[in-house]
Amino acid sequence: MGIGLLKIVNRNQNNNKWTTGIMNNFLSNIKRSIVDATKVGDVFILVFKNETGVRKIAHHALLVDVAGASSEVYLRGVLLHLTARATTRKSKFRFGDKSRRRNIFYEIVYIGKIVPPIHIHSTKPREWACSLIMLGNEVFDELTNNETDTIWSSSINCQIFCKVLLQRFGFQWPTDLPCIDDDTVPIIVDLSIAFISSTARKHKKTVDHDDSDNTTDDE
Repeated sequence: MGIGLLKIVNRNQNNNKWTTGIMNNFLSNIKRSIVDATKVGDVFILVFKNETGVRKIAHHALLVDVAGASSEVYLRGVLLHLTARATTRKSKFRFGDKSRRRNIFYEIVYIGKIVPPIHIHSTKPREWACSLIMLGNEVFDELTNNETDTIWSSSINCQIFCKVLLQRFGFQWPTDLPCIDDDTVPIIVDLSIAFISSTARKHKKTVDHDDSDNTTDDE
């Protein structure tokens, strides 16, 4: 289903309906059962490559492997991060479930392992993924004070979101991992533009797989 699976969360929806909608329409790329129990709950910081080559201002996201399905080539799990519209700079919480090749990232930092909350059975990866998405949405609400037009800034951005969510997981930001300060802001990854570009590329007649949309599950 491509990059369109990175949905903007509608924070005004009823939580039960929202959860059902995610389970039924979104998490198709999350395994229904555990693949490798030793990898379940692995948490990663993903540092995206950017044209500037400046590591400090790179886009960051968190990925949790809820099914233990990652491999040496692919990362699999639920992706949680903030993005923004390039034109308006309004911050948005987004999530994804696609497989991603490890080599597309500037850096992948393994943080540690978490376990599902007590009310979710450890053998139901999709339910756990849904719970994590709701937690990410909750953190976004806290950071923005429930405002819908919060502008991307040094205090609200992808790196700050990852830091706070890591704290909710019981971790701290790695001391050796560069991050922004009061004088810098991470670059904006506008996924609406990426989706348009990806759609246009798919209309071209080519047999080559385009890794930029990172949707493949093949190994």
